[in-house]
Amino acid sequence: MVLWEAVLSPALQVLFDKLASGEILEFLKRNNLDELVLEKLRIVYLTNAAMLDDAEKKQYDNPAIEAWLDMLKNAIYEAEDILDELATEASRCRLEMCSAQYFSKLVTNLSPFCEGVNSRIENLIEKLEYIARHKNFLGLRSGENGGNRMMQRWPTTPVLNESQVFGRTSEKEEIVKLLQGDDETNCTTTPSILPILGMGGIGKTTLAQIIYNDQRVDEDFDVKAWAYVSDDFSLVRISKALLESATAKPCDTMNLELLQSGLKEIFHKKKFLVVLDDVWNENLDNWNHLLIPFMVGSRGSKIIITTRNREVLPIMDAFPLYHLKEMSEEACWSLFEHHAFGVKDSETYLSLRETGRKIMKKCKGLPLAVKTLGSILGSKLHNDHWNEVLNSNIWDIPLQKNAILPSLRLSYHYLPSNIKRCFAYCSIFPKGYEFDKKNLILLWMAEGFVQPVGNITLEEVGERYFSELLSRSFFQESVLDETRYIMHDLLNDLAQSVSRRMCFHLQENWETRQLDSFEKVRHFSCFRSKYDVYRKFESLNEAKWLRTFLPLPSPQGDEFCYLTKKVPCYLLPKLRCLRVLSFNGYCIAELPDSIGNLKHLRYINLSYTEIKGLPQSLSTLLNLQTLLLSNCTYLTELPAKMGKLINLRYLDIVGSGVVEMPLELGNLVNLRLLPQFIVGSSGSGIGNLRNLLHLQESLCISRLENVANSWDARRANLQEKKGLNQLAFEWSTNSEEFLDESVVTQVLEMLQPNPKLESVKIKNYPGNIFPTWVGDPTFSKLVSLTLSDCKRCVFLPPAGQLSSLKELDIKGMLGIKCVGAEFCGSVYSSFRYFASLQKLSFKEMLEWERWSVSTDDADFNCFPNLLELHLEQCPKLQGDLPYRLSSLTKLVIVECQQLSSSLPMLPQLHEMELKGCHHMLLFSTSETNSLTSLEIQNMRNLKYIPQGWLVSLRRLERLVISDCFELMHLVGSKNGLQQLASLRHLIIRSCPSMISMSEEIQRWPQNVEYLELDCCHSFQRLPLDFHSLGSLQELVITDCPKLESFSGTVFPSNLKGLVLRGCGLESLPQYTINNILSLEFLYISGCLVLTSFPRGERPIPTTFKQLTVDHCPNLEFLPEGMMDSNNIFLELLEIFDCSSITSFPGGQLPKTLKTLTIWNCSNLESLADIITEIMSLTSFRIGNCTKLKYLPSGLHTLIYLDYLELDGCPTIESFPEEGLPSQRLKKMHILNCENLKFLAKRMQNLTSLEELRLSNCPMLASFPEDGLPVNLVSLDINNCENIRPCSEWGLHRLTLLKKLRIHGSCLNSDTFPEWLLPTTLETLHIVNLPSIKSLSPWLKNLTSLGELKIKDCHNILSLPNEGLPPMVSFLEISGCPVLQENCEKDWPSIDHIPCIVM
Repeated sequence: MVLWEAVLSPALQVLFDKLASGEILEFLKRNNLDELVLEKLRIVYLTNAAMLDDAEKKQYDNPAIEAWLDMLKNAIYEAEDILDELATEASRCRLEMCSAQYFSKLVTNLSPFCEGVNSRIENLIEKLEYIARHKNFLGLRSGENGGNRMMQRWPTTPVLNESQVFGRTSEKEEIVKLLQGDDETNCTTTPSILPILGMGGIGKTTLAQIIYNDQRVDEDFDVKAWAYVSDDFSLVRISKALLESATAKPCDTMNLELLQSGLKEIFHKKKFLVVLDDVWNENLDNWNHLLIPFMVGSRGSKIIITTRNREVLPIMDAFPLYHLKEMSEEACWSLFEHHAFGVKDSETYLSLRETGRKIMKKCKGLPLAVKTLGSILGSKLHNDHWNEVLNSNIWDIPLQKNAILPSLRLSYHYLPSNIKRCFAYCSIFPKGYEFDKKNLILLWMAEGFVQPVGNITLEEVGERYFSELLSRSFFQESVLDETRYIMHDLLNDLAQSVSRRMCFHLQENWETRQLDSFEKVRHFSCFRSKYDVYRKFESLNEAKWLRTFLPLPSPQGDEFCYLTKKVPCYLLPKLRCLRVLSFNGYCIAELPDSIGNLKHLRYINLSYTEIKGLPQSLSTLLNLQTLLLSNCTYLTELPAKMGKLINLRYLDIVGSGVVEMPLELGNLVNLRLLPQFIVGSSGSGIGNLRNLLHLQESLCISRLENVANSWDARRANLQEKKGLNQLAFEWSTNSEEFLDESVVTQVLEMLQPNPKLESVKIKNYPGNIFPTWVGDPTFSKLVSLTLSDCKRCVFLPPAGQLSSLKELDIKGMLGIKCVGAEFCGSVYSSFRYFASLQKLSFKEMLEWERWSVSTDDADFNCFPNLLELHLEQCPKLQGDLPYRLSSLTKLVIVECQQLSSSLPMLPQLHEMELKGCHHMLLFSTSETNSLTSLEIQNMRNLKYIPQGWLVSLRRLERLVISDCFELMHLVGSKNGLQQLASLRHLIIRSCPSMISMSEEIQRWPQNVEYLELDCCHSFQRLPLDFHSLGSLQELVITDCPKLESFSGTVFPSNLKGLVLRGCGLESLPQYTINNILSLEFLYISGCLVLTSFPRGERPIPTTFKQLTVDHCPNLEFLPEGMMDSNNIFLELLEIFDCSSITSFPGGQLPKTLKTLTIWNCSNLESLADIITEIMSLTSFRIGNCTKLKYLPSGLHTLIYLDYLELDGCPTIESFPEEGLPSQRLKKMHILNCENLKFLAKRMQNLTSLEELRLSNCPMLASFPEDGLPVNLVSLDINNCENIRPCSEWGLHRLTLLKKLRIHGSCLNSDTFPEWLLPTTLETLHIVNLPSIKSLSPWLKNLTSLGELKIKDCHNILSLPNEGLPPMVSFLEISGCPVLQENCEKDWPSIDHIPCIVM
């Protein structure tokens, strides 16, 4: 058990110890601070902390104890703040004390502070004593280990009711397969141990029960036994349970010797299966004692353990681990249905089913949660009750009915006490948020949850805490990003429960009802919005004890976010207890000087801001540990006195505009992370690195041209920086023009790093030779080496001697003409050069001519494990490459025009790219029998793939040829295509001379699945046996104008997709659609002479779902069969730029059609009767059909229609008499219909309509008499000048309207009638309204207005004197010269708006 002094506050114990040090005691004496008061505070704190373990267990049954804990936690926070201020002030005095006289003066000035501290400590002691006096009334005991109902758990057994088990079939099969496997991999013990790991409630026990009762398991094992272990690891109890389970008889003895002897007798020479359920033990001795009877079984015996703690596994020598994931959604629904509806038919409760699925999804695949909620809901099959549960939090369910949180709380209860606060703090993250491990540890450090232990650093302790939470399944690795982590939603609920609302995440709707008050909130987070106004953070004025201000990246991924200046300038100074401050991602330009008053600050993140300078007062933040300034491109310098930040551990300026480091950087001896160090030209020399001995991870030293001499470089003391694993050296581009080569070489020589380094990058190095340490074999851990743009170097370093090197990148080395033996290093006949190298890359080596390897058999010892080789932009390279690359799987050669001799032996090559190379490479290549993917691009003089090489391509699956202008045929020899027997994907692009696939008629490879021909301007024909390609699923032919016909070719019957674009086809083969029985989509575009589709008797196949015809100006007829509404299943029909089509074929469109788009069909006259009842149409768009006079009848029957657009149809005057469908229509755009006079009738019935856009409809005189649809959310009126004045639109009745855009002169007043607008309005655009002269004061009543644009309203002179609504976050004014000028004069009145565009 961890010492209870540290249960609530490890930081507080550290502060007590710090204040007891000699220097600080002297400070206390000099400032008349009473040491006894501090000691009294320590004692009363420990008195309360002693009750904590008992109180945490009893709080769930006794609300008074819960309130007692809240009082204690608040008092602890207050104690931390007071003592932290005291320690900070003492540190400041120690740093600034230069003389006794100065110090004496300082003491006088500090007396008010000291008097304040004394009184605050005394008040705090009174609070703690008051809290302590209530312990007896509450029945709390020191060190009490009593439990409560939350901890009571019934032992599990293997007995299972299989009718109540759902899902987990695949998991069962996987584990049964493991149990049946031969146990030949583990010879250390007789039984093999199979752990099932997962969070509480995930279903580990149920899965073990299913496996235990499987018939195959019964047949495979001689003996089975089950024991429930739990957190109480009693050898006697567990052994007794196993014996009774194995014999199916009760056992009276409690003698361990007799119990283990009985087990030995049963297991002796038997193949047994033992299940140990719910294991928590981490004690190796306990485990070894338990295993004693198991050592007598026969080979193949197995032990299954279930656990929620990964840390128990190392003591077991367990193999393999089975990590149980969440249950599938369908299995969860079956389980939910069983417990919620029982024997009742859920189909009779359709409304409850929809709500139930939403509730089930909240459980996130946790079977225990699904079962619990299903049982609770099953007692009341009423909508109100189910919706109440849906909208409530898991912890709001009464404890007596809730098995979820007690199960999860058990995991929390057994967390090491100093990790509990770390977990509770994670409730600051919203559900589903993926967090970064390193950043979370920095936050824990800043909050004081992590404290050093002996020689173990803060970071190492934080790593241990994180690993502990990960191993116990509190955290999970993200599926989308392996570098990030996530909490299960129910564990997030648990964290919120135990954090007692001291952590608060503001939802996107700014909902705060769950909080009675912000006064006790200590940690705050929210999602950044595009524009954040002060109102969003206004409640934080109450949170005077706030420690964390942490805006998080928006789920919408807004790249730039804007924040009102009132937050940093007015709110921030009030948050005097702040420890974590982040403005990451906000476009803020400055911080106030008052930030220096936030003495507790330990973490500041200004990354990706527009900050231009940091206030000098930031240098007074003595507690600051983390300062993140990455990608602050406008920031050019750091505060001059940063050397005072003695506790700074992380400083990140990568991607910023900083040009040099401050002079005092060398004083920051606690720095752990400094990704970039910029050598200054005005004195901030590289010697500042000398004392930074604790640097970790990576360091890039840039602008090395400013290092004056080698002695300055030596002072950097890089060899002693043992924590660095990545190091980069960078000179500025073209710096070699004014630097001495010998000096530069000596500088880099003196910058020799520690040999434990894993990665080195050298960029723009202006020396002519590399220093001796580059390539030195003592760098035995180096795995990555990059040499970039070192233009003067004439030799490469001996990288072949680096035994662990896996990746070597060489780029832009213009001085290299020959790569020879020096690249390998010292020659020894038995030495394996580049022994571990897996990837080698040469790029932009413009002068490189030859790659010469050692003679004799040395080249057989080179690159034994090389997997990937890149040779790119090496135009002068000639001769041979290393002869044998036996492990190479990928070869890329780009723009190496002179390389024409034989390529090496490549027996394992799978992937090859040849781009801009000599065609003779193909004629010289041999031994590529394993090649599966080949790309050839821009290869001059290549007319066909040579026959000799085709023989080596029998396994080739993917072939891409592009920009080969002389290519005439894919193969030139007889039966050449037959060699490509494995080919699946064939793509030929931009080969203008290509005529056909083969010079002679040949049989095609039968496995081709995808064929694409693009920009093959001479291509004339497909092979005659093309129809026989039974595997072909998709055919794309683009810009092949000479392909005028298919000469009777019938397409393969299994083709699913056909794309014909830019071909000279006059007609398609007979049965193009009808004969392809598997066809799913057909796309025809740019076939300028195509006049019609073929006609035939066969029906269109039922698989056909998508037809798009684009830019076929001579096409007169669409396929006849597509108008059979009952027998085809077309879902998408798009017709673009087909000016010869005048009408659709006879009949009606299929009922299955979901999307219909007709655009730029200028001669289309009629769409009469194409719509059938009960169609599935959701989107209907007609545009630029200038002769279309009427919309199709039957529009009102389209009950699924969601989107209707009518654009550029000048001859349409009205909508059909029947009107529009009212059920689901959400979006309607009517644009550029010059003669439209009336909108659809009964528009008020369109209750689902949310967006209405009317633009350039000059004849439209009015809205319907009954008014606009009342549920409109967005309304856009543009240049409809004859429509009646907006005062008659009835906008005030649109109580859901959020966006209104008015463009054009449709007002008859000189004042915009804001009083007619609904207060729900969030966006208002006023454009080109010349009659408007002013905005009325009523505008301020639009309390939800966030975006206001005023454009081209020349007569508006000023904004209302009463100001703009408080929620305005974006203001744009353009084309209003007087208004703009007046706003600039009165800038302070609008300066608080996050984003202003003038």
